[in-house]
Amino acid sequence: MIQNGTMNERLKRARISAGYRTASDAISRFGWRGSTYRAHENGQNHFDAQTATNYARAYGVNAGWLLTGDGAMSAKAKLPRRAELVQTNGDGPDGHEKGSNIPVLGVAAAGVWMEDEVRRMTNGSGRTHPFPADPRFPVEAQFDLVVEGTSINRFAQAGDHIRCVDVEAAGIDVEDGDLVIVERTRGNSLKETSARRVRRSGEHYEFWPDSSDPLWQTPVIVKDGHSEENENVRVIGLVIWKFRDACDRDA
Repeated sequence: MIQNGTMNERLKRARISAGYRTASDAISRFGWRGSTYRAHENGQNHFDAQTATNYARAYGVNAGWLLTGDGAMSAKAKLPRRAELVQTNGDGPDGHEKGSNIPVLGVAAAGVWMEDEVRRMTNGSGRTHPFPADPRFPVEAQFDLVVEGTSINRFAQAGDHIRCVDVEAAGIDVEDGDLVIVERTRGNSLKETSARRVRRSGEHYEFWPDSSDPLWQTPVIVKDGHSEENENVRVIGLVIWKFRDACDRDA
């Protein structure tokens, strides 16, 4: 039987499971004090229940498991808190039905703003992708976006597809550390759609790029549905997969 390990081993496991390859990645993303976090992860110092709760929220795991090793690791096991990479030629992986054509609704591209009319012309082309639906969520709530740029290059590269679930249609509660699809609106119709990591900070939310590119190291800070630039901001999807299509790579 696999043991749950020591407190610091569980913390490292939670970080990796959440998609952060190094402690520095997590420290940068969540704004933690580097020396304190590293001392917790390398076993130099133990952490208390409140700190465990903070780490658990960031990584999407059970605080009790993180602190003591008891119970399940995942705080909400039925929902994937981190997408997986799948290579596909259109056939479904084990456990997923073939033949579900999921709509490709456009691109996830930080910094790219489009008028509503242009978005409808671009995204309303009727494109679908045969990569199968995830049976854990309603088929009609699932959609794909194609990544553009480097704003989530720690997670997905330009040209990768990301499978998303409409959070409202599927009744999903967004949690700290989730990779979500954020829609920002300026004025009446200028919109940006991007993938960002969620971080709760006091009375506001921060939506961070997941990138090693120096260009993308600033969060969108949101309170009561508005950014500091007075943009309307809403979360429209949870990213559950990323995948690379061999056909796309050859195009």
